[in-house]
Amino acid sequence: MRTSPLPHPSAFDLVEDLSEAAALGARRELIQRLTRVGLVVIEDLSMRHLPPTAAEDLLEILTRRYETGAPVISSNRPIKDWGQLLGDTAAAGAMLDRFLHHAEIVQLKGRSYRMHDRQRRRSKGDELTTTAG
Repeated sequence: MRTSPLPHPSAFDLVEDLSEAAALGARRELIQRLTRVGLVVIEDLSMRHLPPTAAEDLLEILTRRYETGAPVISSNRPIKDWGQLLGDTAAAGAMLDRFLHHAEIVQLKGRSYRMHDRQRRRSKGDELTTTAG
């Protein structure tokens, strides 16, 4: 388990950390740290399959931070799908109720910036590498 909240954990990492903290008897301390920081960024919601406790874990964080700390959540899936993604429509609904109350939704459209950058480099004649990253 990480000793401090990550500035940009993926949703999967965050839920995994909460599960590990629960097994070690340190869940309360992790929740308290996540509640006290000014900004929690949860990236890639829906990029990996989340465990059954994910909706309740995310709901707890958003409930404890409600109107006291800013959350940022990124996802490549529409908000209407979050109940299905999290496997708990009731918890996802409560989570979204708190999250969306003061939220600004930024919806990005278009092609992946990574592919745009690749084409830009190719048109400049830059050598492309075959390594992932």
